[in-house]
Amino acid sequence: MNRQKALTLPVFLILSGAMAFAQEAGVDSTTGFTLVDSPSTTITAAERLDGWWKLPLGTNGSLFEGSAHVGGSVEIGLSGGSSTWLPTGDIDRLRLALVFPNIVPDLSRMYVELGRLAVKDAMGLIVLHPADGALIGFEYPFIKVSVQAGSTALMLRNANSIVMSLYDQTASADATSWLGTSRLLYKATAEFPDILKQSVNLSFIAQQDTNPASAFIPLYTQTRDTNDPPLGGRLDTQYSSIQVSGPLIPKMFYDAFFTYGSGRTLSWVTDAVSESGYSYQYVPISSFLTGVSLEYFMPALLSAAFNFRFLFASGDADYTAAIEGNSSGNGTMFIPITSSTLGAVFSPALSNLMVAQLTGSVKPFPKERIQTGLKLFAFMRPTTGALDATGLEPGGDSPWLGFETDVFANYRISSDLGLSLSTGIFMPGEAPTGAFTDGSAQFSMNVALTLGM
Repeated sequence: MNRQKALTLPVFLILSGAMAFAQEAGVDSTTGFTLVDSPSTTITAAERLDGWWKLPLGTNGSLFEGSAHVGGSVEIGLSGGSSTWLPTGDIDRLRLALVFPNIVPDLSRMYVELGRLAVKDAMGLIVLHPADGALIGFEYPFIKVSVQAGSTALMLRNANSIVMSLYDQTASADATSWLGTSRLLYKATAEFPDILKQSVNLSFIAQQDTNPASAFIPLYTQTRDTNDPPLGGRLDTQYSSIQVSGPLIPKMFYDAFFTYGSGRTLSWVTDAVSESGYSYQYVPISSFLTGVSLEYFMPALLSAAFNFRFLFASGDADYTAAIEGNSSGNGTMFIPITSSTLGAVFSPALSNLMVAQLTGSVKPFPKERIQTGLKLFAFMRPTTGALDATGLEPGGDSPWLGFETDVFANYRISSDLGLSLSTGIFMPGEAPTGAFTDGSAQFSMNVALTLGM
């Protein structure tokens, strides 16, 4: 039995035992097929089983719940005929939530959560990842406050999606290791639900690199790293955000936010006392992510919904690589903790990136639970620095990355059976007017069938 199975089997047994005494429990099976031509052609078949259970503790909202998954995927390269098997499995959520209503005047409720909890920012663009820890929250009529802390040290490698540093990149590809990268995640939020009919959300998120010191380049090293895989440094970051949302006119809503990113990153920079003239030093990070979205609903027109979104993530012109690539001065590249899904084909990390997105969806058959839609993307880069993408023109200075069109459909056949289809075409901007060497179209197609049991 390999190491991955040795850990996923106890995960599934623990979940099975919990489901035996839970009042609500179930298993969801998702079967997916994906065809991608970006830039090589591959087909992936995947199967995932998600088990979940929920045990209410009284009538005040307290509960004990959890979920876990096991599964795997096979990726086949149609050009070379090679195949890759990737097993996966872990506990996604293990949550004991205790609710204490009206314990003092004006306090609507206090709640405490313990276990493996999701850490998520209000926009869903900076972090979405489980962590083992605790959360405490207080809800007043005029403000909601919460504080959360947790660690990713016990997350299995194939379920750990944090890839911020060179060490993270190496750890995620190390098939001999059970566990992934280790980081402490912190979050504090204050939400004002009604200020002139608008909602204002303030948040502070931080992550601290707690991987072993032996994995990093010592400070003030004067020779360039030549290891394979390359070594890097500790990457610690913080995110201070303000988000404002609410109605503009009937059936139209807006959401706007600004996040200031700070922290430190190891950089190969000039050093007057170094014999080589350079050394590895930690330099500050000063970056930002901002965005706005507008959403409009037309219930009378096939339950139509339209959304426009614009995102701007700062870059750094002297970054030589998308991960730990700073080579001069402070780092101004915005670095999210986890990646977000943008287009079906082209979906780089929100670093050195501008995205304009227009989405429209309708329910064409009122008596059927079918939704169809179209997404249009325009991608640009604010600086000529590195980007989380392959095939860029070396030394190119064009900001234009490309245009993508996605089409999707979701059909809830029954309460336990769902089918989703999506396809996309990305047209890269080709040099010299675009940033890519090759302007050939890239496409993807995905089919997923979900069965609840």
